[in-house]
Amino acid sequence: MESSSISLFVLWFGITGIITFFGYLMIAPLIPIGDTGKVFSLLNIPLVIQVMASIIAIVMVTIILMKSAKQFERYAIEDFGSVEVNRKKWSVSLILMPLLLSIVLVTLFQFPIPHILSILATICIPFSIMAVFGAFIGSKDKLRKDPQGNSINQDISISLICLFILVGILNRILVNGISLVNN
Repeated sequence: MESSSISLFVLWFGITGIITFFGYLMIAPLIPIGDTGKVFSLLNIPLVIQVMASIIAIVMVTIILMKSAKQFERYAIEDFGSVEVNRKKWSVSLILMPLLLSIVLVTLFQFPIPHILSILATICIPFSIMAVFGAFIGSKDKLRKDPQGNSINQDISISLICLFILVGILNRILVNGISLVNN
């Protein structure tokens, strides 16, 4: 089931990318010295348009995240009988636990932080992903009964753990490299 674990990892990466993209649009009017805020400033985009883009980004990311709950259903199997019990069980293992683990790890990757706002994404992204969690639990649709398909069946992927360690090492190298260039 290695490819299933990898596809779940890619799903998480995709969701994080969507949140990051729309997150930059959301905070641009609030932080004019940030990446997107600076681009808007250099392009002389009026504040009204920036705020409208921010509002549209909030709506879009919410809709996309709530609809992405269906993507997580591909990995869940009905095995406890009741829809509510099944959804609670799988929402914890597919969404909540990876989310909590990522909060801790991403927060550790952020240090040392140049500015307190640098850690804002670590705080906001989990709240965004709770829309996926809520939509997954709140759905009344039954999960599939067959154990075939994309279920991860509680597998731990050694290749994903190695990839995670590699990403962590690259993160530290790039952070140190960027700080050396700025000095």
